[in-house]
Amino acid sequence: MPRPMRVLLVDDDPLILDTIAEVLSYDGHDVAVASDGQAALDCFSAALDTSSPFEVVVTDLGMPRVNGIQVANRIRAPMRGVIAGGLFAAAARRLGGDPRDTEPGRVIALVDPVPLLLIHGSADTTVPVEEGRQLAALAGPSAEHWVIDGARHSGGHAASPQDYERRVTDFLRMAFERAHRDDLGHGEGRL
Repeated sequence: MPRPMRVLLVDDDPLILDTIAEVLSYDGHDVAVASDGQAALDCFSAALDTSSPFEVVVTDLGMPRVNGIQVANRIRAPMRGVIAGGLFAAAARRLGGDPRDTEPGRVIALVDPVPLLLIHGSADTTVPVEEGRQLAALAGPSAEHWVIDGARHSGGHAASPQDYERRVTDFLRMAFERAHRDDLGHGEGRL
């Protein structure tokens, strides 16, 4: 078992934050949590002035205001590195699998050939549009990436309700028709 470390865990999803914190604490690590990037930077800076600064920072990438890459870049100078491999190994032992294996880019190709509609807002500051394009490309030919002009993260319906409802309805009809056709033609459904 690795020696206990002082860990700062950063994620805007409370379920992920609590689960990983519980696993790391169970393994004997001293865990502090931050629910967004700015809170993480504040917590990290405050700890530098104490006798127990953080040895490890584990951060989500896609967060509002200050994302995980910005957090890593801002703490890199005083910390000179983020050590996460041992912590992920400990989490994997407790969870029965590496939590990084559920990252969208690693698992999205598993949905092909199931039709997939990724809805994105052009004003999304949580997940940049380019990351959505990359995710759609990784998903394969059955994926469609729709960018709604002016929409924020999870704000597609509010930005364009009629287009949203029409597009989602059309997509679902297509997906169900395809599944029905595949079921009739091949004796097995794909959805």
